Amino acid sequence: MEIRAFEPHSKGVAMREALSPHVAVIIGVFPWFFSPAISSSTSLEEEVRIADQSFNRGDTAQALTIYRRMQQTLEKGKPIEPLRSEVINNIAAAYLVEGNLLEFQRHFGLAKSLKQEYGKQGLLKQTKKSPGQLLINGGFEDGLVFPWGTGHWESSEGRFRFGIWWNSKNARAFMKIDQDERHSGQRSLRITNFSPAAPHVFTTVSQRISGLKPNTIYRVSCFAKAQDLAPGAVSFAIDADWGKRLPSLPAGTYDWQEFSSTINIGHNDYIDFRILHQSTGTMWLDDIEIRELESREEPTPLQKVESLYDMAEYDEALKLCLELEKKYREDQGVLRHVRLYLGRIQQVLGDYDKAMEAIKWAVTNGLSRGNIDLARTYYLLGDYETAKETFLKSYEVVKGDQGTESLVLHELSRCQLALSQLDEALASQRRSYHILKHIENRHGQALSLSQLGEIHQRLHDNLAARDRYMEALTLARQLQDRKLESDILINLASCAYQQNQAETASQYTDQALRLKESTHDSLGLVRALHVRGRLMVARGDLTAARESYQKAISLLEEISRTISDVSRDAKATFLKQFNQLYREYVELLLRLYQKSKSQPFQEEAFRIVEQARSRVFTEMMTEARAMRSFAESSPGEFGRLLEQERRLTLGLHLLHKQLLQATERRDTAQIQSVRGRLENEEAQLRAVRTGIEKTYPRFADLRNPKPLQVQDVQSLLGADEAVLSYFVTSGLSGLWAITRDKVEFKILPMTRGEIIQRSERFRHGFVEMAHTIGKTLAEASDERFRAVFSDFACDDSHQLYRLLVLPVEPLIRSKAYVFLALDDLLYKLPFETLLTEPFTQDLKNHPIPGDSLSQARFWVKTHNLSYLPSLSVLRSLRTWKKATTGNQAPLLAFADPMVRLPGGKDAEPGGAQRGSRSSRLRTLQTRSVLPEIGFAPLPDAREEALQVARVLEAPVDRYVYLQDRATEANLKSLPLNTFRNLLFATHGLLAGEFGPGTQPALVFSSVNDPENDGLLEMGEILGLDFNADLAVLSACNTASGSGEEDRGEGFAGLTRSFMYAGARSLLVTEWSVESTSARTLVQTTFSKIKEGHPKAEALAMAKREAISSNALISYGRDRMVSIAHPFFWAPYVLVGETR
Repeated sequence: MEIRAFEPHSKGVAMREALSPHVAVIIGVFPWFFSPAISSSTSLEEEVRIADQSFNRGDTAQALTIYRRMQQTLEKGKPIEPLRSEVINNIAAAYLVEGNLLEFQRHFGLAKSLKQEYGKQGLLKQTKKSPGQLLINGGFEDGLVFPWGTGHWESSEGRFRFGIWWNSKNARAFMKIDQDERHSGQRSLRITNFSPAAPHVFTTVSQRISGLKPNTIYRVSCFAKAQDLAPGAVSFAIDADWGKRLPSLPAGTYDWQEFSSTINIGHNDYIDFRILHQSTGTMWLDDIEIRELESREEPTPLQKVESLYDMAEYDEALKLCLELEKKYREDQGVLRHVRLYLGRIQQVLGDYDKAMEAIKWAVTNGLSRGNIDLARTYYLLGDYETAKETFLKSYEVVKGDQGTESLVLHELSRCQLALSQLDEALASQRRSYHILKHIENRHGQALSLSQLGEIHQRLHDNLAARDRYMEALTLARQLQDRKLESDILINLASCAYQQNQAETASQYTDQALRLKESTHDSLGLVRALHVRGRLMVARGDLTAARESYQKAISLLEEISRTISDVSRDAKATFLKQFNQLYREYVELLLRLYQKSKSQPFQEEAFRIVEQARSRVFTEMMTEARAMRSFAESSPGEFGRLLEQERRLTLGLHLLHKQLLQATERRDTAQIQSVRGRLENEEAQLRAVRTGIEKTYPRFADLRNPKPLQVQDVQSLLGADEAVLSYFVTSGLSGLWAITRDKVEFKILPMTRGEIIQRSERFRHGFVEMAHTIGKTLAEASDERFRAVFSDFACDDSHQLYRLLVLPVEPLIRSKAYVFLALDDLLYKLPFETLLTEPFTQDLKNHPIPGDSLSQARFWVKTHNLSYLPSLSVLRSLRTWKKATTGNQAPLLAFADPMVRLPGGKDAEPGGAQRGSRSSRLRTLQTRSVLPEIGFAPLPDAREEALQVARVLEAPVDRYVYLQDRATEANLKSLPLNTFRNLLFATHGLLAGEFGPGTQPALVFSSVNDPENDGLLEMGEILGLDFNADLAVLSACNTASGSGEEDRGEGFAGLTRSFMYAGARSLLVTEWSVESTSARTLVQTTFSKIKEGHPKAEALAMAKREAISSNALISYGRDRMVSIAHPFFWAPYVLVGETR
């Protein structure tokens, strides 16, 4: 949209000095003694003009005298004279100025009734429109009468519901015809508002123009004069939901000026032209013209929902939408629109499941355009492939609606970009830009050009990227969109940085920083500081770089508190910056330490490492919406506080958006209003969080751990304990070795790529073994089988030990217990299998695969290892201990749940299957209700639970829940804190494994449990009350995911949830386990614990026994493997407390 203001010019109308509202009220109370004489021959029209002169001077008493006399005269003559209603309306305006609200309401109501009557009886004369003019009575020569007041909100079943003009939320405002002040002709419209800007407080009038052509550009022009007009006070909306608005008229005081603006109405075939006055000041309007636009009148109760949605009043919009859903439950035509908006609101509020359900219903019931919202929901959930398919479907629906078509293409391009389908993204965005240029949507063009620049940058075409960014920058500046301008400047800086144009990049960055600070765009400011930090590193100015990174991280931590459960899109942006920024900053600190050997640098690096590591779990909970489900399931005061906090956080997020928009508009009044609300809600949020921290310190420590120093870790350790903490960056990696008495820090001489290459190559052997076990003879020959299991990478194992452990081996040599706090893909490395000495397998004398490995010096033979998601977990475990009781039951076990197979058949027990449990998850393909997902039975898991029960002497009938008894309902009905050990031998699902945005979960029986979905998710686990020494998650991959993208999130998910719920240690699996050896290992571990051995030692002893036992596992006549092979004993690891 564009607005063009011309130089003020004289119109032959005297410019009179208007008075402020306060002065006007005073004058109304103390009337002037002088008044112009009115001869009996003066026409009624002349009397109105003289009265209007008095009114404009502030002499409301004199004006009232004349208006009343005219009212009496008109009532004696023609009782339905149209001028009579205008005089009564003027009387109402005068009473409002005087502060007599009762008389104002009475006369306003009378004027409204008369005008409705004139409209019904067809008594109104309409001035002929000029050719092409669509607006009737745009110069107000016929008065403020029909068809003004026919906009969607005003009219209902042919009657004026609110009146020709009306005030919202009791705004102290009026509209009147002014025969004293006008641009041309005899009349203009005067609008005065005494109410400062506030939500839903305004005065308005509108006129509906129907029968227009969609996707056509129309021009709106007018002449306007202002007195003390507040910024952003007067604006024009052109659609029924007030979403499409022309730029606000300028603030201040000025004589008659012409303004014009162009706008495309998109898929609408009407214009609901609305004049809005939303703050203080007086505006005169005359000669309003609209050329080539109209729309048909379709009053619908959804308009209020749409308006609330547009103003980000989502709670109110949701409440009203739910009321409409009940009201129109039998009217499918209306209901589908209601549910579409219900889905949109729930989408913004983060209720993606509910949003999906509502939008799908609307689409299924004929609202095909809802596919756009459905696609956007998939996008927000991270299901980019489905989002792309749905946007393509939407595109076919909206073809011809150029405005919507360009929107769909833009969103489609974003999906393709997220999928790294760069050529497709480029093509879609180019088509979007072509349409936007054709319909002259300049703001859309700027956004599209900026996106094109990003795609070109991803394609390493920096020259084309720069050109697109420069075009976008020009438009953004013309549009005065300072946020977009600053975003583009950051992109230009990044582009220049990649082209080694350091000086140019610095100039762009400096400009962006100034704009980001002035527009209060916090996330944008983080980006700008991040780019500046990179530039300083490239220049070699590490000190200046450190300052930028420090500021960025401090701001990022602050932001993380205000977007916790709001927008997955915003959260994804945050997480991406969070991970990259922290790693770069730690690498910078490591380089500073490497250069100076100054201890403060490595100490700060350690603090930042733990800060970043602790947040992995917190952010993952938010990403999977576990925190919200936890809040909803939490009882009493705790649940109320969590929900109150979530609502306040959402409110703050939306207020920040409103502040950004107001700042872009330079709307001073709105900025002040929003800032006041921000301060109020921030104070409330601080109070709620303080209450949570004081009353529920364990939860506060879970969600936002306090900074951890090296000295804090030392104070937690016993004399026989040590910690090895790793952190991996692209160029350098660090290792902290900590005991109670000493700390050693080593910079590892490997890049991330080198570490990952070595560790993944080593771990890949175990993955290949797991796949080979499940294959038939036809799929893998005996020779292939033996080759896979004989090819244990001894050299890689020892080299990894030399690189990752040997540098600090002297410090930890005498320590029996070693905690490992890992990072990145090191989470997936089985440290127990590292060889402390070189070893070569003797396949000649030991032809059975794995047999000779019984002689290998695995690290597990000398040390008892335990893993930690972060070192703050150790502090939590040893600070917030639950009191133990001596009368706990020895075991609670759930195993081999009965899950309904596709087609509605139940999985039958029996039929033992040799091989990995992951092979039984092959049927898991789509995210749907659990009964529709097929899981094969786990008879080995059932036997594992029974054997452990026998070892611990736990009554099977009371404490072991199998098959259809292994339900969530049974688990949740038990006093869980009365069990010392827990065992869950079932399928495990990682975050997103059964759908984007879904939580890590354990599978329970979906049979005979209609109240639950059969998935015990992370959010539900957080709300359970355990008091267990050990919880065994004997499932597939409960500690580690698969693929390059999993950098420990899987490890942190279920394990940290169980720890918060009250499990001090967990036994989890690093890869898909072989069932027989797994059952033996778990049984032996519990036997050792029963004998009195600490948990870490018990597990290590079970592994040592497996290595030295000479036991064999047969997969056929020529498929024998020794369980000395690490594949069989290494997947189980201990997480948490060692004792």
